[in-house]
Amino acid sequence: MKLDALPLELCLMIARKLAMSSATDPSSLIRLSSTSSQMRNLLTQTQELWTRPVLSGSESSHKLARLFMARSGIQALSLSINLPEKKLTKKKVQSFLKSFTEAAPRIADLSVRISHPFSLELMNTLLGKVNLPQLTGLDLDYDNVDHEGFDRYITLPSNGAQLHSLSLSGVQTQPYGNFSFDDLAYFYLGAGEPWKWMSMSIESFLPLATSLQELHFVGKKGMFRTSMDDGFEDVPIVLPALRSVNFVNVAAGFVASFLREVNAPILERVDITTPPHRTHDEDGEHIFIGWPGAAGSIMRKPSYALPAKTLKLCHGPDGAARYTPEQLIGFTLFLVAIFPALSRLEMDADYCSILQLCENFARRNRPFAWAQKIEEVKVCEHFGTGWEAELEDAVKYLSLRLGGLKEQGVMDIIRLELSVDRSLRPPVGTVSLEPLQKIVGEIVLTD
Repeated sequence: MKLDALPLELCLMIARKLAMSSATDPSSLIRLSSTSSQMRNLLTQTQELWTRPVLSGSESSHKLARLFMARSGIQALSLSINLPEKKLTKKKVQSFLKSFTEAAPRIADLSVRISHPFSLELMNTLLGKVNLPQLTGLDLDYDNVDHEGFDRYITLPSNGAQLHSLSLSGVQTQPYGNFSFDDLAYFYLGAGEPWKWMSMSIESFLPLATSLQELHFVGKKGMFRTSMDDGFEDVPIVLPALRSVNFVNVAAGFVASFLREVNAPILERVDITTPPHRTHDEDGEHIFIGWPGAAGSIMRKPSYALPAKTLKLCHGPDGAARYTPEQLIGFTLFLVAIFPALSRLEMDADYCSILQLCENFARRNRPFAWAQKIEEVKVCEHFGTGWEAELEDAVKYLSLRLGGLKEQGVMDIIRLELSVDRSLRPPVGTVSLEPLQKIVGEIVLTD
């Protein structure tokens, strides 16, 4: 069937699908517009299809980006920059600068993927000098394992930009100058080739981010830490709008220090992926032993505690750095102290042993008010086809632990969520959930 024979609505649907992927292949939209005169007229008159130009190292990409800008009219732009691993020639730099300068007044979202020091220097020049009056989102990833030192920094835009979203990976950050954090709601800091750290202080800017709602610290290829890993100052960091914090492969000392020193009165959720088992020695092998001490400091000063209702605990995809039983006790004591108002616990199968620790704490009259308030549990483990044995073991373990906690009046779960393939669910599956159904108020099975 020829495209001309398709309804206009379907043609536009296809075009919008291609437009959303134009950051990876901008020429696909051009090819579609060249299939017929009707298609060309339809697409060129629909300005929002052309708002995602891409600039790479080639002059042809610069020409194509300028065509996108022309066809997008006065629409705001989502510009992607993907520069090569080698230094650009002077001619290509001039062509690149011409396209960027033309786009600058309309750039709302800017995504940058670079790996050469020259490209980093080029972006620093542009972000520091070019006026970006509509810029609200910046996502910059610098992937260069060989570039070390404090010149690995990025200049944050201060000429007119009012960022709502900021994502930085693989770079340090220099002093912030005139940059405004007044509207910043989302902040992502990603760092870490294996055992390479982000050597920066977050104390200098977090107190200024009073609108911050979502915060991510992510070790992408190695462990994330900052120069404040050893502890913060005594003055708390007040984040009045913060609702969620996510730690992924983050050094333990930083997690302990940050959670004790931040004052977040409406914090709702904390995610910790990969247990913060190790800390920041250069070999990445030093075991963090500070959890009991951190827990004790919170118990002595309850104002350190945070109001989060939901806690998610998961191991990373490689399952590295699992706790010994002794280390898990210290970590659990810290969680009990820092999150006294918790009502929902999400965890993968390896963390379910925390339930047994709660039961042991109760038997020994240790603090278990935390467990008393937990009403919802989600096991973040998918039991797929062929996982009958694993599902059966999980049902037995959860029945034993949750049943014991309920008998002691410590934890009464009203909702339990499990991710189970439809082939394993009743009445098709062979694993009975009846033991759990007698203990919890509701079992929710998801795909």
